[in-house]
Amino acid sequence: MPLSARKQAHNHLVKALTYKFVAYGCAVVGIVLCLYFYINLADYNVMSFLQRPLLLVITLLPLLPALVLFKISGKHKNSVKKILAAEAK
Repeated sequence: MPLSARKQAHNHLVKALTYKFVAYGCAVVGIVLCLYFYINLADYNVMSFLQRPLLLVITLLPLLPALVLFKISGKHKNSVKKILAAEAK
């Protein structure tokens, strides 16, 4: 394996792990915010979500950054797999 390919794979792996770590942090913060919005906006009433769909969107919106970061992490992990597969041949 040439040094440049190994270094490139290492960089992608570090980015993938960093994005995944930050995504977990965003997910925890997102869940806390979802609970906060649920308690304050819905008043423990699940039926209010069915009556007001915008409330559901506002409640689930804090989880969007975590989803995006998990997707980016997966793309970097796939890049590492492609580089290693190409070098194994």
